[in-house]
Amino acid sequence: MKPARHAMDKALNEHRTPCGTDGDRWISEDRTTREAVAPLCNTCPLLDPCRALAVEERPTWGVYAGTDYTKDPKPRKAAA
Repeated sequence: MKPARHAMDKALNEHRTPCGTDGDRWISEDRTTREAVAPLCNTCPLLDPCRALAVEERPTWGVYAGTDYTKDPKPRKAAA
């Protein structure tokens, strides 16, 4: 097991997190849902370990440490 994953798994057993109560919203297929939950990461006691996990595992889907790593097949058009 990679170091960041091990640290995160241990920390999750010791702390309550915003994603721990309703984790499906952090990996929702709906971008608006992911955008709504990302700011909740700022209050999380595991923000730094989560960020380290994202750096280590390089996710391609979901919100980690307030950043949405989802690769959107349909990018939004810029506002005119």
